[in-house]
Amino acid sequence: MTPVQVENWVRYSDCVINDTTHKTNRYGMALLLVVGFNNDRCNVLLAQALLLDENFESHVWMFTQLTKSTGNDYQAFLTAFYSCRNCIVENVFEQWFNNLLQNYPNAKTYLEFIYKTKMYWAHCYTKFKFTGGMIASSRVESVNGCLKRLLHNSNIPLCDLIAEIQRLLDLQDKENEYNFWRLSIPTIRHQKNSNFLFSKIDQILQHYLTPTMLKMHRNEMN
Repeated sequence: MTPVQVENWVRYSDCVINDTTHKTNRYGMALLLVVGFNNDRCNVLLAQALLLDENFESHVWMFTQLTKSTGNDYQAFLTAFYSCRNCIVENVFEQWFNNLLQNYPNAKTYLEFIYKTKMYWAHCYTKFKFTGGMIASSRVESVNGCLKRLLHNSNIPLCDLIAEIQRLLDLQDKENEYNFWRLSIPTIRHQKNSNFLFSKIDQILQHYLTPTMLKMHRNEMN
């Protein structure tokens, strides 16, 4: 994992999916990709690994290395946070959340920020499971397809394979930059209808949604 991937793992690992693909190198090793998505619902390549085979032991090794890469402190924080999140009694939730603030002062700002939206993720307030709309492995399979298109053939050394993965990450960053630039351009498509009929709803949505999701809602309202 690159430093950027570790950072993305912390931000976007709430819901991930992995898949293996073959014929990416001359050694016949299977390439495993772990994919999530960001706030704009764009695929994010979080981690990758080369496996000799696809048996159970290989996957255990991969997830062990993934745990080491993301750090033991982070795993301890996740364990404590999920225990707090899964509380079904509000008083217990509040007590455990205060313990998180005391035990992890570096994450205090983040915790205080997400506390404002506890009605949407704490189990004592909601029964929903977050999946981000993922019901199949299509996201990771699409990343596999993008990587295959970058490879000229399957008989390449591992160094070239890593270089192509990095190129895929660079393309991913450029696409995100383009999306931010595109969404920063003001538009007036059906502006009067949206402002007249749904002005209050639109004002509320601006506080909670990313530009991509806000645009989708505005298109539906129009």
